[in-house]
Amino acid sequence: MYFCQRIQFISESVNLLFGKNLRALCMESGTFSDAARHLDLNRVQLARYMRGESFPKPNQLERICQHFHVDARIFTRSLAELQAAHEQLASPSSDPLVPETLRSYAEQPMIFDDGIHLVYRKSFTFPDLFIVGPLMVRRHNRVTWLRGLEPPPLGRTRRQSGPFRNRSYGGFALSTPDGFLMYFHGTGKVPFLSVAHFGLSGFFSATGYFRGTYEMHRPMLASEERRAPIVMEPLRQKASVVLAALRRTGFCRTDQLPEQIRSSLTQSAKG
Repeated sequence: MYFCQRIQFISESVNLLFGKNLRALCMESGTFSDAARHLDLNRVQLARYMRGESFPKPNQLERICQHFHVDARIFTRSLAELQAAHEQLASPSSDPLVPETLRSYAEQPMIFDDGIHLVYRKSFTFPDLFIVGPLMVRRHNRVTWLRGLEPPPLGRTRRQSGPFRNRSYGGFALSTPDGFLMYFHGTGKVPFLSVAHFGLSGFFSATGYFRGTYEMHRPMLASEERRAPIVMEPLRQKASVVLAALRRTGFCRTDQLPEQIRSSLTQSAKG
């Protein structure tokens, strides 16, 4: 029952945030009547989308994204946050995050595309549960930048957890001879450093999944080993595909993982 309620809440949260962003986009581009006409919608249906009472079908969703020149990130972040993130990535001040000794590795091409993807790993706090989280990848100034989001504490809603930035983390990717590394640092309330290593031997061409190992370090838990298998699922950057994937984010049990993901995590743990 709890997980059903959680899935319902995630869906409602996505609807409300999307509706708020849609309203802002319509106001920036002209009148609501103009937007409805260009999107081939009646004003009543457009108003329902903006209030979060309903969500557009895949073909309507594609038309909205194409008309306003936006991508699937408008499901997870406000327009103001997206603009701020864009400005931060565009700023030269972001470059020093990559140490000069690692820049030659960071500037190598990556074997995965820009966009929003999913990562799966075992929870350190709740050993019987797994974490499914979104990971945004963006290539800028020859460096692949990463931005992720931890789920709210178990039993708490996203609204109770405060702004997304409290649960966010950032980092960059490095190319290695046998795969790639992802370095992350906590940008929210909980400081941490972590690294995920994905070897080419852990890539499954049939599914496109990457299997690897994730290790986290926290200042207050320096003596505690926090290591777990991790799987990255690259997504096709189509609005309907990304939205369906985002609805799977949060905590889940082993039997709620997709079969191929569950198998990959089990094999990683044994390896």
